[in-house]
Amino acid sequence: MTEETKSLRDIRLDKLARLRERGVDPYPVASTRSHVIRDVTTAFDELEGKEVAVVGRVTALRPHGRASFADVTDATGKIQLYFKSDLLGERYELFDLLDLGDFVGAAGKVFKTKTGEITIAAEDFTLLAKGLRTPPVVKTEKTEEGDVTHDEFADPEKRYRKRYLDVMVNPQARACVLTHAEVLRAARRFMAEQGYAEIETPILQPLYGGANASPFTTRHRDLEMDLYLRIADELYLKRLLVAGLEKVYEIGKDFRNESIDRTHYPEFTMLEAYEAFGDYRTMMALTRGLIIAAAEEIRGTLKLTYQGREVTLEPPWARVSLVATLNERLDVDVLNEETQTLSDLYVLHYLKRYDEPQRGNTETNEKKAREAMYGASRAKVIDALFDLLVACDIWNPTFVVDYPAELSPLAKRQPDNPALAERFELYLCNMEIANAFSEQNDPAEQRKALEAQAEAGAAGDEEAQQMDEDFLEALEYGMPPAGGLGVGIDRLAMILSDAPSIREVIAFPCIKTDIERAVTKEVALSELRRLYIEIVGESIDKDPNKKYLEYKYVPMLMGIVVGVKRSTAKGIVEYDLRSGMVNDPRFATRKFNEYQNKIRAYFGDEFPKDKLDHYFQEFYIKGAEDAAIKNSLFEMHAELIDILVCEEKIRLIERITVIGKPIRAKTGPVFGFGVKGAWDIKVGKVYFAVTTQGRNETSFRIFPDLKYFDSTIKSGTLSGLIDFTKKSEKLKIGLPIERSELEDKIIELSLIYEPIPFPEVPGPHSLRKKIDSIDITEDILALL
Repeated sequence: MTEETKSLRDIRLDKLARLRERGVDPYPVASTRSHVIRDVTTAFDELEGKEVAVVGRVTALRPHGRASFADVTDATGKIQLYFKSDLLGERYELFDLLDLGDFVGAAGKVFKTKTGEITIAAEDFTLLAKGLRTPPVVKTEKTEEGDVTHDEFADPEKRYRKRYLDVMVNPQARACVLTHAEVLRAARRFMAEQGYAEIETPILQPLYGGANASPFTTRHRDLEMDLYLRIADELYLKRLLVAGLEKVYEIGKDFRNESIDRTHYPEFTMLEAYEAFGDYRTMMALTRGLIIAAAEEIRGTLKLTYQGREVTLEPPWARVSLVATLNERLDVDVLNEETQTLSDLYVLHYLKRYDEPQRGNTETNEKKAREAMYGASRAKVIDALFDLLVACDIWNPTFVVDYPAELSPLAKRQPDNPALAERFELYLCNMEIANAFSEQNDPAEQRKALEAQAEAGAAGDEEAQQMDEDFLEALEYGMPPAGGLGVGIDRLAMILSDAPSIREVIAFPCIKTDIERAVTKEVALSELRRLYIEIVGESIDKDPNKKYLEYKYVPMLMGIVVGVKRSTAKGIVEYDLRSGMVNDPRFATRKFNEYQNKIRAYFGDEFPKDKLDHYFQEFYIKGAEDAAIKNSLFEMHAELIDILVCEEKIRLIERITVIGKPIRAKTGPVFGFGVKGAWDIKVGKVYFAVTTQGRNETSFRIFPDLKYFDSTIKSGTLSGLIDFTKKSEKLKIGLPIERSELEDKIIELSLIYEPIPFPEVPGPHSLRKKIDSIDITEDILALL
């Protein structure tokens, strides 16, 4: 908070005190309103000379001696108030105690000024809420080139962080939020007219399903079980079809732990509807009717403009085949083409669309495209190709049909072509707006599809659906043939409010917490001085290292040190002051020497002192001076031991290179884990990456070829064809391959963990195990 802001707030606090001294309640319980402002301005001819009472926020003040003016705004519009001492008497003096942002109520007669502005001559006015902070100001300046808006609240981060101020001062932000509400209202009215019952289903679910997405996880303490925030409403609404309800829907929040971009957000609003005895064609008609009804109710027309480009919602809406369109664009049969060929085509067209050689990003884009395709099934590659080549160019409403059945585990297959699902997605303005199926109601077929999803999940697909035995049991009681639909309410609101991003229509989008927001240098310095007096017992000015302390800790307390939260920074400062570490750089060295003897007593001369000194000087003294990494001597002790144990692991893993050609080997510091070792090895025609990190984790990864091996090692992603990690004891298959014997052998790789006596370490870490030996020679040779 700047000095200027503080002084303005102090002025308002002073006015607040003066109001109370006069016996004025600055926050009364009740208010009186006879008309909203829009009713007064639109019905002036009827109301002229009559008394009305309005309420609103003060948005402008124009004092003129014994007669003054103010603009007051409510949710419907703005009107001018006229304050005159002859009409108000002593209460006129209260005008000087008003500020921008205050809420007031005023009663008086309606008239027009000489300039023709509709005005209320206040015969009485009441302060309804005193604002203690000055709201942002948005001004419009008329120039020869047109109106220019000066908005001190235009920064996107400020807008989303303080959304209430954004909606207060920016008309477009207010319109986006209200349009979202209007879409909800229109959707509910339309669905009720179609005979649908709105049913609420659980948000906290023991199993997530109904979509391919990663969930958010939480824990119920009383039930002692993990629960998931729903990713879709589908499976519970289908249970209601089993129960005999024929038309059900829900509008609610879904939660998917996914990335954020212009059209995706982890918390979003979805309308899901299911109709017994219908199919995906039934849902086409429902979708078209819903969107047309919403557009006519909210915009009053089916010809709109979105982001400067015209779009028409007038029927008929186009329909295209995903498979046929891609076959024509690529000149291949995508359903029967090799997966690798399709992946190569994706990379080729990705580079055509996004490559900019003048910026030197060809290699980066190729790597990004190949990583996106690596491990993807044929169906997922086909879907990605459609998004890349076709979907991004669809503007007017278009139903896309003929999706590969593999992409739609909850949908029925087309009777005349089982490779395709009875499914459509509606695209509009380059966005997917709706998704619909002819719902699978055969319990046996549904089980097969979910089992395939479970296998994909076990192989590393984090978005694969789970096996839901309760849902399958419900299907066995009989579910009628049905059509199901999901409509993205937020994206529809984007189009109807002409919003460029989904965050504009979400009232309070989730962003990083405000805890790391920077305060001024003066506030941080004041906090450091306070902590120093509280802990050390004297003024920081007496410390010979004063300048160093300010240089080190003021930026941290301001919250501008990357990765250090304000609360964490404060804890580090408190610890360092209490330990004396910052006053005496030799303090940490002395403590290290105390622990060193204990460590060497256990490990003997196997780890000589010079190596310990090297690690300490490199990772502790330097680190403490640069970023105050260490805030616990217990942590220091445990991490030193981690370093030594990792050295032991590294030496053992190096034995692998005996049977293969080491391509590279490296070690380096890993924050919080000591040392990481990585070996890249070629054995015959097989490429391995062997990694050790932390206390008890060792991973082996096998790569299909040297090119992919090199690119992933270089990028640090280390996502191989087959990944086996002892810590998780899971085998992950990156591609649908036919090397079953290879897979079997990988599962049998021997990583032997044997418990050994280990000294108790006080603090958060107690190490009980280390790797005693690793011998995979025979297993690797058996693979070749």
